[in-house]
Amino acid sequence: MFLGYDLNFNFKDHSSMEFQRVYVCLKAQKKRFLNGFRPFIGIDGFHLEGPYRGVLLSIVGLDGNIRLFLVVYAIVEAENNDNWRWFLYALYSSIKHGVHHRYFCIMPDR
Repeated sequence: MFLGYDLNFNFKDHSSMEFQRVYVCLKAQKKRFLNGFRPFIGIDGFHLEGPYRGVLLSIVGLDGNIRLFLVVYAIVEAENNDNWRWFLYALYSSIKHGVHHRYFCIMPDR
């Protein structure tokens, strides 16, 4: 079985291959979001603890039964405007062909 996904890696410096950020959008979640969603998305960032620090950025959707489900996520170095812009553009790139001029209610964590 093939697992479809949109994956986007960024590195600080290509010679050292030091990780900067990664974006993950699984095909099944994208299909669920595009085919049975309400026009609502919630966005949030969560600071990771432990030996691998960073921030987990996530976007959740609301399905027809009013249940939240994870649409996409990313792990980035820090929560800043550049990383949020990159994350939201990656989301737009993943779903732009399936939304056809629909409007969304976006609810941030603040």
